[in-house]
Amino acid sequence: MQAALDLIPHYALRFTLALLLLTLSCPAQHSTNAAAEAKLKQLQVAPGLKVELVAAEPLLRNPVAFSVDERGRFFIAETHRWGNSVFDITKQVTWLLNDLSCRTVADREAHLRRLFPGTNFATLTNHSELVRLVEDTDGDGRADKSTVLADGFNQFTAGPAAGILARKDEVWFACLPELWKLSSASNSGPRLSTLDPRRLLASGLGVHISVSGHDLHGLVFGPDGRLYFSLGDRGFELRPGMKHPGFSAEYLRRIAPDTGAVFRCQPDGSELEVFCIGLRNPQGLAFDALGNLFTVDNDTAGPDKARLLHLVEGGDYGWRISYQHMKNFGPWVTEELWRGGAGDILPWSGEVAQGPAGLAFYPGTGLPDRYTNHFFICDFPGGVWSFSLKPRGASFELAAREKFLWNLLPTHAAFGPDGALYVSDWVEGWGQPEKGRLYRVSDPAQAGNAQLAEAKRLLSEGMEKRPEADLARLLAHDSMPVRLAAQFELAARTKSDRDPAVRELVQVALKSTNLHARLHAMWAMGQIAEKLTRNELTDQLAQIVSLLDDAEPHIRANACDLFQRAALINCREKIARLVGDPSPTVRYHAAIASSKPFELVGPGRVVLTAPEKLAQKAEETFYQLKNKLTGSSDTPSGRAPGSISPDEEVSRLLVEGDSATGAVLGHAGVCYLRSVWTRAVPKSVSYSEKSYYGYKQFVAHSDARVRLGSLAAMRRLVSPEIAQFLRDPDPRLVLEAARAINDAGIEPAYPALAALLPSGRDALPRVLPTAPDAQGRPAGRPYQESLLLRALNAHYRLGHATNAQALAAFAASTNASDALRAESLFLLSAWEVLPATPGNVPAKIARVDGHGSTPLVNPENWPGWFDRVCGLWRPLPPRNASAARDALRPHLASLLAPQVGPASSRSSNSTIPAPAAPRATKEKNGESGKMPDLQHATQLAAIAAVEKLALTEAAPHLAALVKAPSSPAPVRVAALRTLGSSEFKVQSPKLLSDSVTLALADADAAVRREAVKLAAVANATTAVPLLARVLAEEKDFRLHQAALTALGDLPGAAADAVLATQLTLLTEKKLSPELELELLEAAAKRPALAARVGQASSRSSNFSVPAPSVGKSATEKDGESGRMPDLRGFHATLAGGDASEGKRIFQEHVGVQCMRCHAVRGEGGIVGPPLTSVAQRLTRGQLLESIVLPNATIALGYENVTLVLKSGANPSGLVKSETADELVLDSPEDGKLTVKKADIVKRQRGLSAMPESLDKLMTRRELRDLVEYLSTLK
Repeated sequence: MQAALDLIPHYALRFTLALLLLTLSCPAQHSTNAAAEAKLKQLQVAPGLKVELVAAEPLLRNPVAFSVDERGRFFIAETHRWGNSVFDITKQVTWLLNDLSCRTVADREAHLRRLFPGTNFATLTNHSELVRLVEDTDGDGRADKSTVLADGFNQFTAGPAAGILARKDEVWFACLPELWKLSSASNSGPRLSTLDPRRLLASGLGVHISVSGHDLHGLVFGPDGRLYFSLGDRGFELRPGMKHPGFSAEYLRRIAPDTGAVFRCQPDGSELEVFCIGLRNPQGLAFDALGNLFTVDNDTAGPDKARLLHLVEGGDYGWRISYQHMKNFGPWVTEELWRGGAGDILPWSGEVAQGPAGLAFYPGTGLPDRYTNHFFICDFPGGVWSFSLKPRGASFELAAREKFLWNLLPTHAAFGPDGALYVSDWVEGWGQPEKGRLYRVSDPAQAGNAQLAEAKRLLSEGMEKRPEADLARLLAHDSMPVRLAAQFELAARTKSDRDPAVRELVQVALKSTNLHARLHAMWAMGQIAEKLTRNELTDQLAQIVSLLDDAEPHIRANACDLFQRAALINCREKIARLVGDPSPTVRYHAAIASSKPFELVGPGRVVLTAPEKLAQKAEETFYQLKNKLTGSSDTPSGRAPGSISPDEEVSRLLVEGDSATGAVLGHAGVCYLRSVWTRAVPKSVSYSEKSYYGYKQFVAHSDARVRLGSLAAMRRLVSPEIAQFLRDPDPRLVLEAARAINDAGIEPAYPALAALLPSGRDALPRVLPTAPDAQGRPAGRPYQESLLLRALNAHYRLGHATNAQALAAFAASTNASDALRAESLFLLSAWEVLPATPGNVPAKIARVDGHGSTPLVNPENWPGWFDRVCGLWRPLPPRNASAARDALRPHLASLLAPQVGPASSRSSNSTIPAPAAPRATKEKNGESGKMPDLQHATQLAAIAAVEKLALTEAAPHLAALVKAPSSPAPVRVAALRTLGSSEFKVQSPKLLSDSVTLALADADAAVRREAVKLAAVANATTAVPLLARVLAEEKDFRLHQAALTALGDLPGAAADAVLATQLTLLTEKKLSPELELELLEAAAKRPALAARVGQASSRSSNFSVPAPSVGKSATEKDGESGRMPDLRGFHATLAGGDASEGKRIFQEHVGVQCMRCHAVRGEGGIVGPPLTSVAQRLTRGQLLESIVLPNATIALGYENVTLVLKSGANPSGLVKSETADELVLDSPEDGKLTVKKADIVKRQRGLSAMPESLDKLMTRRELRDLVEYLSTLK
């Protein structure tokens, strides 16, 4: 906490004074504007419900989260640093490696200081996040007052503001890298005092820049009275004093900076604890009525899904930040870790949203009964879903979901004291719109409901003045907020075990017939037990020990939690026996309780007989005398006789845990083993030398499922002994041991993992079978590849000469797969390691034409700093590449030997070969293009290694590959490219020149294109004439593209002249459209041609957007007039793209995230229209328009309109169909509505859910490739 307090000077002006607050208050006015009213009519709400506008800009702007207090006031967390001072790493990819290397918030700040040197750094403090109070002072249902409660959250590393929770005139506010507790509004109005250091509750949260929105969210009070909050994968610092049940400190220290998590603490910030980890971006948290915690975690926008998760203490849900930036999202997707089941990753419960944000649980009053036990999830963009769950063992799975509120961009949802669901709306786009709306969804049928009215009154009045008997009665109220408020008040006012609140709680827990009342009474007793001394409350706890034998499973389960929390040692044996209870829920809670120490600040409580009390008193007297004489501080043991270890029951849990149904039970067993082995085995003694708590019984158990659980526990202990499982007869355990050793970085076990080469247990299966997928198709995970990739990586990380030799020998072996041989060659090529420190990685990436999936910035492609398999920051000591060079030299001849196969025809009569066939038929005519599958991967990797290691003695082998007719075209291209690299062209200029001449006559167009690119390198004096001949005589536009790009880099007037001729052709519209982009880019580099570039581009096309047929254009948003721009500047992106590259952009580009909203052949999102056959409906120009100007034309069924009719009516809804004469709307108020166009006076279109300015997130070539791919979807 001292480190957090050191940041206080940065915040000296954080809070505004009361006088200043008065100037920041908006005057009383109803929150309404024409745009907000129009948008309201476009919303679709579930049948029988009503949606109303509560507040709109200017009363609030950019609302990320909000909280409704007991009096119905709205506390808003507003971001004003988003896009200004808070960055998105996917849009700053040259920063990526430095960002991924950061281990602390200080590292991130140092990185930003290097990016913004000197006074530029101060620009990061120009904008501040805000806490705003919005009120309805006249009670008419519309907010009319807005006050800024706190600002000054503008530290260099601050923001965005993303979490807020208000309760009883206090506000908890989450703004990375910190969690704050603020004074709220008193009865007399808003007020804040100057900064009190005690308000800073936590810091060190948000190590990375990461993807925007992966912030500090989800503030909610749990039934245990603690504050829970979530953090995206920006990571956190494991600071002294932070608790972490379920994880060893060593394990968590390795994971914490690179994963998202859920934390909990007391309301004052004390006892901060890591509750669970492995999350990507869990924006909302919600407890159900039984105390179970849930979130919906965002996906990568790749093949994985946004995961509905049941969160349990000590759970690991598998995500690491590096996966987002690895090829194919690393093992998260390639090994399907996201599904759970691998290692000890807990499984998901279903899919309920595409872009999950705020989450709320129905409190029991205010909506129709059909929403009992339902959750509400914001899906950005789109709307709000309601969903329900059903039991799955001790966990849950999705039962059903349905649309609740639609056609908005919801960021958060919360229930108010009136039982209505309130939803905040971002209004438009993915940037910072400077707008914000707040809606209320209610049930008109609930008007006059006495229970609902009572709940609102009780919450507004507060619980402080109510007698204990009334509070106890309210524990059975239908309203969950009322029950919690009564519980928290009973716990808060109890100062000793003689207080009347304790008697009331004991009676409710034992005698009430209401399950909820009994649970709340037990939760309150747990709160009380924590704050009283070990000598208090024992008698009262003894009265309710019978709850462990209760007929109701939820009572038995929560009794386990209560007595562990209360540290009643007498119950430890009974709880241990409940690990074998018939109820899976009870088994889970009993195992988790048994895994924890029964301790308070010191020893736990013990219920004693009279003689035992005398003995205890004597023991305490003895220790007091001993400590006085010796100066020690020993305490009595607090032991209770008869404690047992539930080994047999835990083994059953581990067996059950090997399935989605029993996964959390297996997790509980793992937590138990980790805990007892940690406490029982001294650090100085190896695990195998002791048999405490059945260690050997578990690791050598006859059932592989029990051994698997033991392995998971050892992983969390970072135990080198885990290497023994690499010899296990079950292949799954071998793989899981390899995963644990590599992915958790258990370095002492690396030699055992490396020893799996060369065979990698050949007798084991190539694919490890798993359950069939949702369509019933057989599913499986790659086995040997996953295993051996980690064995190869172990050799690389060990880094001795013998390890390099092992990798080279493996690469030269013909027994291994082509992909694995290629992998060993890559590791050799990357053998050299340069010094690097967190936030300062010396990777030479000045500019990237692409995004986070480009190989330049994939972290796994820098294995000296980032782990090759999981991509995490694990820098190795500096070393040179001599060991790799020496290891590879003996194998060059075999690795680079031309393949034996049929000859490919070459033209011997002309430097410029016959034209290639059109692109659609190129495969039939010898152009191989890109390498199919992984064939020839070894030889390509060998060529790359030769270039990277500067093994110039391999030049003759490379020239032979270019010359050999049997060499595949990709190999000839790679060999030619390496001959043209800086080291090789100096050493072997004649080989390069001869190879380029030969390649220019190659039958394969890809080889010819590479030769064109290298023409200037091979012979600068003849390059311009040669490239001019290519443009004049060659028919393959790909060759033309390569020639134009090469001309752009050649110096001299001759190159200018050739490009000027091409510009003339462009101006006269005689140039092939596939060449326009390359020509304009090449000419833009030439000072002599700069003036002609704009002229030629403007005259090349008259392509523009047609005007809308009815009413205002889509750019006239929210009543603001605007003129639709044309697309003339984008004409060069209409033709000449690479469809395969465009597909990669569609699937993987984290900036544009196409797949998040659109599906192709069933894969992708549902927010936007499916694109499986989009090219049948749209031309290339229309495809381009839909990307650059998404609001110009909106697909049928996704366009929201508001109409003004001659009758004065103004219906709104989704356009379901349209003819020349009429529109058919899906109206929220009227259902299906047919409108004659002759009756329409005005038609106003709503904005598309697709964000604008996507073109700014891509290069022009990427945009062209995307259009090319979309044009193939027919």
